[in-house]
Amino acid sequence: MLEAFAMGDHGVYVWSVYIVSIGFLIGLGMYPLMSLRHLKRKNSNREEIE
Repeated sequence: MLEAFAMGDHGVYVWSVYIVSIGFLIGLGMYPLMSLRHLKRKNSNREEIE
């Protein structure tokens, strides 16, 4: 089992690329949600002023 994770001598590279890729995909998914939250907050502040 450990040999499958080690992938020879390439395991460190392969698993680090997987981790970076997953982090990047999570960031891409969260960016629109955070932008939407920011726009909603900005719009609600504008409505309070008017």
